Amino acid sequence: LSPTEQRRIQQLTLDGGTVTIMFTDLVNSTAITTSVGDARAQQYLRVHNAILRTEFAAHSGLEVKGQGDGFMVVFTSARQALRCAIAIQVRLREYNAQQPELPIVVRIGLNLGEVISEDEDFFGTAVILAARVAAQAVGEQILISPLLHRILEHSGEFVATSIGPRALKGFPEEQELFAVEWQDTAGGSVS
Repeated sequence: LSPTEQRRIQQLTLDGGTVTIMFTDLVNSTAITTSVGDARAQQYLRVHNAILRTEFAAHSGLEVKGQGDGFMVVFTSARQALRCAIAIQVRLREYNAQQPELPIVVRIGLNLGEVISEDEDFFGTAVILAARVAAQAVGEQILISPLLHRILEHSGEFVATSIGPRALKGFPEEQELFAVEWQDTAGGSVS
């Protein structure tokens, strides 16, 4: 992101603006490291990071932090965030078709809400919920929160199916989560 885009996201959050928060997680990263060794696992992680960071940049996402085998990213646009998530899964599917012996499998969770910005990081209930949504996803799945689903359901651009209510750690009530359909997306184009 350009410094201007980064300042825009920072300003939005300072002004009580709304952002879309994405968490990604590389599935089975510890098992992969123990099975292929540290050097090969680190190369695998570098490829993962490059693919995801390319899509974050292409979709105006601000990488807040890397978490070893995943990322926290914020977007000013819910549509751009979802386009990014789909593009990541499509790119990984293409990569895995060429590298089937060691596929890169990622799960993604997204939520929308107001956040607190402090020391180049983001905090608050919306962030925690996004992390919990991601934790419910399985490999190659994109899950979204009920609020994000309500905002995007009439866009005509995305299709998401309820996976039912889920108990999320730290939240008193179950949350109905939605799986975004992306497998039929050809060539990384989302329209």
